[in-house]
Amino acid sequence: MLGTGKLGFSFVRITALLVSCNRLWIGTGNGVVISVPLNDLAGSTSSKMIPRCCMANAQLSFHGHRDAVKFFVSVPMNPEIQNQYPNKRDMLVLSGGEGYIDFRLESTSTITRL
Repeated sequence: MLGTGKLGFSFVRITALLVSCNRLWIGTGNGVVISVPLNDLAGSTSSKMIPRCCMANAQLSFHGHRDAVKFFVSVPMNPEIQNQYPNKRDMLVLSGGEGYIDFRLESTSTITRL
């Protein structure tokens, strides 16, 4: 639930999920992309522990889609650095959906069909 509605919240339909770059990427039915940092459990030695996330630290993307976010894909940014430093993971996260909206602009004329 996000924003304001009749009861103070609006229901948001989740249409895409991805875990990459120590973040949970959430795509919604109205084209909004939300990125939530995942916190490692301090001192845990088990690899089966589920990381925690706090929606208070969530970030909304200024870039979105006219319709539902259909998918996410994570692509390595620089293969040479990954060969030298295998623990460093620079990834580019892309979202797919119909059209493009720049939420920083107030006008609906920014809607573009791709």
